[in-house]
Amino acid sequence: MKRKNLCSTVASYVVLAMLAVMLSSFQTRQSAFPIADDGNTVGTLTAYYAVTDLDLGDTHYLKGELICDSNDPINRIVEYDANTYKYEGDESGGEYSYLISKSKVRVETFPMSQLPVRRIGKKTVFRNEFGYELKIFKAGINGHKFYSWNSESYPWQPVYDAETTREHKEMLAMTAEYYNKWADEINKMEIILQVDGDNVAFYHENRYYDGDDASYCRYRKGLIGFLEEAWVNKEGWDGATFSDKGKLLVDQYSVEGNIPEYYSVAYIAEKDAIYFRGSLYYAVK
Repeated sequence: MKRKNLCSTVASYVVLAMLAVMLSSFQTRQSAFPIADDGNTVGTLTAYYAVTDLDLGDTHYLKGELICDSNDPINRIVEYDANTYKYEGDESGGEYSYLISKSKVRVETFPMSQLPVRRIGKKTVFRNEFGYELKIFKAGINGHKFYSWNSESYPWQPVYDAETTREHKEMLAMTAEYYNKWADEINKMEIILQVDGDNVAFYHENRYYDGDDASYCRYRKGLIGFLEEAWVNKEGWDGATFSDKGKLLVDQYSVEGNIPEYYSVAYIAEKDAIYFRGSLYYAVK
């Protein structure tokens, strides 16, 4: 009788051990394509939000709104004294600065990680607390073309760019819904992404300043996360850039000669979320 109980106990331990091994194996397989891929940490993102409505120069910030983050290549917030921050920037060759009481600012920090292209697959959807969606997906050129500009002509004339067109036969793209307070409406950003090795090219040295003067408002140490438009839709096109199936819907033209739009962005691996314009968009499981 005792032997039977012993065998039963041993069998139970064997079953538990097998389950543990199976669970461990499952977790190992999952980690090969994790929900939250640790990736490589490239730096720290610091974001500053208004605790209450406040005015900085001619700009009014609402309670909870992003004031500035460390990915902004033009503006920054720095320590002024124990109780005060200084918001400073240089957008067009004229520097400006404003002092803000620290009591009016909430600070959040996030470790920025590389986003592996394999994490995206064919498409990955992210969603923020307001229900706005951000999508990263593989797109097809759908018969359209890319154009650069002949800067020797006046006015500049578009020139078919065969090499770039071939390079974008397949591409990675991102769309993101966000609230535009100036127009009081939901807007949608669409942008063609670049790839750096195995990762989405979110991070760059500050293209707007290449000096080493840390006191200058555009100085940034290390990499910052931002997307900058390289291509725009054909002039006069009012429709979407991509279809719901990821097909390009209109010819693309280089932004050379124009001031491109740029957007603060980062992948927060520990949350499996995309930080975009101050908001976290979490991967939809």
